[in-house]
Amino acid sequence: MHCVGENNFTVVTKNCELSANTCTGVCAQDKASIKVTNNLIESNFAQGILLVESTYAHIEKNILRKNYKAQIAFGGAASCDTIVLKNEITKGRAEGIFAIESGFAWIFKNHITSNADGILIFDACCHIADNDISENQRSGITCCGTSFPKIERNSIYGNIQSGLNLRDNSVAYVK
Repeated sequence: MHCVGENNFTVVTKNCELSANTCTGVCAQDKASIKVTNNLIESNFAQGILLVESTYAHIEKNILRKNYKAQIAFGGAASCDTIVLKNEITKGRAEGIFAIESGFAWIFKNHITSNADGILIFDACCHIADNDISENQRSGITCCGTSFPKIERNSIYGNIQSGLNLRDNSVAYVK
């Protein structure tokens, strides 16, 4: 599903199955603002959900699994209004959630397990709270570049490499 253009307020909801696509399951670009809720998004050959620079989304209560690139990827200044809430994000070959050059996005109450990385943020300022992040192949949360996340009340355990990895010039508020 490809959502394009300003004033595009697409809603993808009610147990749609978006799977085995040659690109992404859901892609938004060119100032689209989308809502993705209660869907199964799996086995896509790129990202499960991709928000290209000038877009943002409300992503809630989805099952994202077995996508070849990041399960959810977003970035750019306009992504500061993105909310990722109460999703099951599992068995991805790359990141569970990947945020690059993102403003203050909200990543709350997700179950993120068995991905290459749980959450990877690069030059981003996300608020990451109340998530269960476990059994990922590398880190539970990696902050790199110049990231300034707020990380609180997460359950981070059983990740192969580390629970929390702060690299480069990243500084985190961790509670």
